[in-house]
Amino acid sequence: MSRRKLTLLTAAVTLAVAGGATGAGASLAAPPPPVPPTVPGAPSVAPFPTSVADVQQAASPRPAVGAKADSPADCRTADCEIEIRDGMEIPLAGEHGVRLLKIDVNDTRVTFVVRTRTGKAVTTLDARNADSVAFINGITLRPYIAGDGDLMLAISHD
Repeated sequence: MSRRKLTLLTAAVTLAVAGGATGAGASLAAPPPPVPPTVPGAPSVAPFPTSVADVQQAASPRPAVGAKADSPADCRTADCEIEIRDGMEIPLAGEHGVRLLKIDVNDTRVTFVVRTRTGKAVTTLDARNADSVAFINGITLRPYIAGDGDLMLAISHD
């Protein structure tokens, strides 16, 4: 027998004899792992709205703000609630730095271009989201969908 074959045979026999003391042999003697505790079922979730009526019912609740305005001029004090439409401009008194609020509407997404004395800010919010709110110079803009489906804007200030 060649020296190489003898070395390999010796190594194989050594491993076979030591097999009872290896990690594999030790795991055979170990107790089985404990059974994981049962997890209570996940809470049920409301289904995703599929119709326009469902979306309107799930729309954000009407925020408590100032009086309902009939025209943009009624919102000069930045404390009103008004139905909005595409291209509308709302002039503000400028007490909070905001002088003009331009509104662009695309479905339920409302883009506000807010003009101050020295600059402007642009933001887009989705009226379907109850958490859609923008804070600009202490003025709060919160678009929402009213119960009758009208797109509304609640304007308030600190």
